[in-house]
Formats: sequence, C-alpha cells, structure tokens
Amino acid sequence: MGNRRVSPQSELAHTPAIESDDRFRLRHVLFFAVIGVIVWQLAPRAQAAWTLREKANQLANYALCMAGPTAPALLRDSPADFWELVRRRLVVSTPKSTPFAACAPLAEGLTESPAAVEVHHALARDFVEYAGATPAEQRSPGAAPQSIGLLDVSVRPLAALVDKAWPFEREGFARHVRPSSHAKEAPHPVEFPAAALGMGLPAGQPLYRAAWFDQGRWLLALGQARQLSVYESSDEGTSWHSVSINQPGLGLHAGRCGSFESRDAFTFESTDGQLSIHSWNGDQIQRTTRLDDDPGILSAACDQNTALLALELSGGQRAVVLCRHAGGCGQLPVNAGWLSGAFDLARIDGVSVVATADRGVVRVRSSRDNGATWTPATVAYDWHGARARSVPSRLLTLGRTLLLHGQSEAGQAYPVLVSDDYGASWHAPQDSKVFVGRN
Repeated sequence: MGNRRVSPQSELAHTPAIESDDRFRLRHVLFFAVIGVIVWQLAPRAQAAWTLREKANQLANYALCMAGPTAPALLRDSPADFWELVRRRLVVSTPKSTPFAACAPLAEGLTESPAAVEVHHALARDFVEYAGATPAEQRSPGAAPQSIGLLDVSVRPLAALVDKAWPFEREGFARHVRPSSHAKEAPHPVEFPAAALGMGLPAGQPLYRAAWFDQGRWLLALGQARQLSVYESSDEGTSWHSVSINQPGLGLHAGRCGSFESRDAFTFESTDGQLSIHSWNGDQIQRTTRLDDDPGILSAACDQNTALLALELSGGQRAVVLCRHAGGCGQLPVNAGWLSGAFDLARIDGVSVVATADRGVVRVRSSRDNGATWTPATVAYDWHGARARSVPSRLLTLGRTLLLHGQSEAGQAYPVLVSDDYGASWHAPQDSKVFVGRN
C-alpha cells in the first residue's frame, strides 16, 4: 500500500486548467481593447462637442458686441441681415473712430486669423463701405482699404464642429448660440430714414432757387431771365409740375436768393473779373460787395440776412463764403472734403447746412455759429437696400422746412426727405403715400 502507483490519467485529472485561464485573460484583454478603441474614437468627438458649445457662445458674444441685442440670432439664422446691421453701425460712426475694436478679442478666438483681427482695429474711414469723402481723403495715410467682408466671422466653423461632435451633438449648433449674461452689448444700429418717391424737379443746379407759399401751394422759381422756370407743389414738395411764369409774387422772388418771408435778398454778378454780391431790399440795391477775383459759384443759399456761396477757386480748391446783407463777406470754416463730389448748401433761420453725397450715402452737417462748430454728421440717406438708385443730393428751403431731394432724369422718380430741425433728423413728407422701402 505504501508504493501505490498513480496512473497518468489520474495525474492529468488533478493538473490545473491552464488553457481555461488563458482564455479568461484573453477575454479581458479584448474587452479593454474594445473599450480603448471606443474611447479613442469618442474622446475627440466629446472634445468637439465641448468646443462647439464654447465657440457658439463666443459667436453670440461677438454678434452682441458688433450689432446689439438682435444680432446673435441674425448672425446664426440670417447672416446677410447681420452684416447689414454692422454696415449701418459703421456708416454712422465718426471717421476716426474704431467701431469694431472692442470685438477684436472675440474675433481672434473665432477666426484664428491675425489679418481678420487687424481689420477689426481699422478706422471707420478706412472701410470702403464707409463713404463720406473722396477715396484719397477717406483713408488714413498709408492705410490699405478695408472691407466688412474681411472681418471674416461666420457660423462655418460651428457647422464643421457639429459633424465632428456626433453622437454627443445631434441637433446642430443653433441652440447653443446664446450670449453670456456679462457680454458687451453694442446699441442696436438705428434704421436710416425711408424716403418718399418724388417727381418733377429738373436735373441741374441753378444758381437761384426761390420758393414761396401762395394759396395752399408752394411755388418754386428756378434760374432767372430766359432760363427762368416755375413749378408748384401741393404735397409738401414731394411732387412738382411746371406752371406758367405769371404767378403771384414772382417779381419779388424770381432770380433772387433769399427768404420768402423777407424783402431782403441777394443777387450775384460777374463784372470786370470780380464777383459782385448785391444786397436788395425790395426793388432797391442797398449795397454791393465785391470779391477780389471771380471764382465760379457752385451753389448758393440764403436766408433773410445771409448768403452762402460755395466757390470754385483757382487750382481747383473749393471754399464757402458767407456774406451779410448790406455787409461784408468772409470765409465760412468748412471741411474741404464736404465739398467734394455731389454736395449742396442751405441757410435757414441763421443755420448753415451742408449735405454731402458720396457713393450712395448722404450726410448732413449744420452750424449755428457760422462755422465755428459743426454738428456730427447725420446720415440722411443710404442707397444700400433701397429700391430707388438715385441719390438725393440737393437741398431746398420751404419756409422752415428743409427738403433733401434728387432730380428727375428722363421722367424717373427720385428720393425725397424733409427735416423740421435744420437737418438733425429726416423723414418722408407726411402727405406722401409711396415710400422708398428696403429690399
């Protein structure tokens, strides 16, 4: 019994199951390998989902900074309308301001483009959309022309992140475009005045434009002598039609520059190489003032005691001269850039008004102290998005109302706006029924 032999089969029965243990370990390795692959595949997608939320919030903050409370939804859903708001904010800025500089840090995070960030720091006058001066005078010295399109912020990166963030993000980026509660908010850019459609005033800029009121209608005498024509309007100057020159009051107003409420007026005459300014009271000349040379008169406007003359000087320079009734003349301080391109003058109740039209934008400035100070420019008209492509660049005084109008060419309608506060604000004439709307 002490030498009992054990059979090989019996020994195998008591040997540990090595193969079974190996299979157990292999299952674990495969399990963790699959988990690793899943994590390896999903980690970047989870990171993309996190980045999507972060970028969407930055985009909303950027839009709020650029164009006010409605801007985040517009940049998300209607980018064209968003950039129109941005353009509107740019146009009303002062030339040397940097309207988008505060938003540059947000743009840096959204675009990762140094060039786009640099555009955000540009002066308003360096944007081609700004207008308001001739191209040579518009930009800063040595500055390249900039454009709103170069700001280069859009929802495209968010759309790309949505694809990378699946399955963590299945509903798109729109719901994440929400600004932070502490984000900087720009004022909502005001909408520019909508103009009425006017008819009847001819092309050209006659030296004499005299309007007076008679029997419920405005009468307007343009030119003088054989070039005299008379028009009338019964709807606050929106539409005009030609009438006979045999009108009441024509003799007191036609061919003169003055106010319809006063017998004092001015006439201008070139004699012996000099420009003579005659001061009239009724039918009598009270005084004649002569300038040293005979510059060309580009525009003239008068009230009851003052005449404004925009002159073309030698060398192509332009200036405005102010002449007192029965008194002397002196230069009116005015920015030369305001007299470039299409411009016009008005004088109403002692206020000097200058309207400048450049590339579809009409800006109006006024001075109550004969040019010592000027108001900031008011954007009276912007052709962008308007159905009428002609630009109202002429000023006409109707009593104490200022009319800003275009001119009929081939019978076409033109925009008309009126101001009751010397050019500080503008609106369509109250009697007009058809307005120049936005596309």
